[in-house]
Amino acid sequence: MAQNQIFLMRGLNFDIQGIGNHPTEDQQATLTERTNKLRRKILTWMDAQILFMPHVALLRAEEDRARMRISASQGQPGIRVQHMALWLPSSIKGRAECDPELYLYEFRLREAQACEALDLLRKSLLVRTHLYKYKDRFARGVKSNTRLTTKINAVEDRLRRVADRYRAARRALEGLGAVLNKHEWERTLLPLSHDDVRGMPRALFQDPERKKVMMRKGAQARKQADAMRREAKARMSWIWRSAGLEEEGVEGTMNEALRIEWAKTRARFLRRVEEVDLLEEESRRVLQFLRWRADWWESNANQRPSDPGHSVHTSRVAFAPKHTAYAEGNIAYAKCQAALLRRLADSFELKWADTADFISMGRAAMGVVPEDEFVEAGDAEGEEGPDGDEEGGVDEMPVPLRSSISS
Repeated sequence: MAQNQIFLMRGLNFDIQGIGNHPTEDQQATLTERTNKLRRKILTWMDAQILFMPHVALLRAEEDRARMRISASQGQPGIRVQHMALWLPSSIKGRAECDPELYLYEFRLREAQACEALDLLRKSLLVRTHLYKYKDRFARGVKSNTRLTTKINAVEDRLRRVADRYRAARRALEGLGAVLNKHEWERTLLPLSHDDVRGMPRALFQDPERKKVMMRKGAQARKQADAMRREAKARMSWIWRSAGLEEEGVEGTMNEALRIEWAKTRARFLRRVEEVDLLEEESRRVLQFLRWRADWWESNANQRPSDPGHSVHTSRVAFAPKHTAYAEGNIAYAKCQAALLRRLADSFELKWADTADFISMGRAAMGVVPEDEFVEAGDAEGEEGPDGDEEGGVDEMPVPLRSSISS
């Protein structure tokens, strides 16, 4: 519970700093809702904390009296929820009695927080490095550069949050380690400065361009690359060697982070490919349905009434022609509908004439292998059906992909 409150408080504080002094109405409403939720969680935490740390009540009472004295002189009562003290064992520092087991519990919690933050920091740095490389090599135009810049800024914001989380966990470990006489963690969880938050040197990324140069220039290039590698190791931030990370561990961490990002990107890509396939199939079925419907009207128009009881069926009403004028009107109406549907099909076909070429060009550029083509409904024309009848007519209607026909 305490870990959740710490993350929520720190995240809310970052968001408030990012919004600034002039938030919009939606931003203010969102912050108010998050503040109220966090305040309720902290109050619940305080009630549970009293059961295990009863002396904390005295510290909170002293804090409330000090805050009342300040508010009496400044006229600003209360305290922001993100600045409320949780009074964990690491923050008591001898001001109140505490069970030694609670110190040990928080020590384990803070150590796990620091290791997790360090791991997330490495992964985020790897993602940022590859975003920079992708932007430099492939981004062209304002739209593409703006999109990638937005993604890079989001990663930068994540790095600031994670670095602050690590520093807070390490500050708590300093106090807890002194109480518990534990100092082994100091060898792996070093102080994190702003300069330490940097990506791996380019020599460790096994660039294809560097490999090509080495193949062309031979031994001299390999010696130069080895010198660059040694220099890069000297400049490498300690976060890439921490927690037992050797060179193989660096590669494994990089591959894991890239595998996660690749899986997410591939899922989005396959979803877009599926949408294109559905759109292409829907266009084909719409054209086929319109032509089938036009042939259906044409077949009704060509049927001549053989007796007074013969009726020409439309889509809704069956007209029984009692006079020649009625029959001619029905035929004219059927031919008009057939011509209208054919013009609509021709218009759609003209608008979508280049769509298949564009899709093929896109698939070829991305290396996408199209799925097996759908079986055309008209491929079976002229073949015998299960009852031995020819299926060359228009008795069966092709089913559209969707219930509505839209352009």
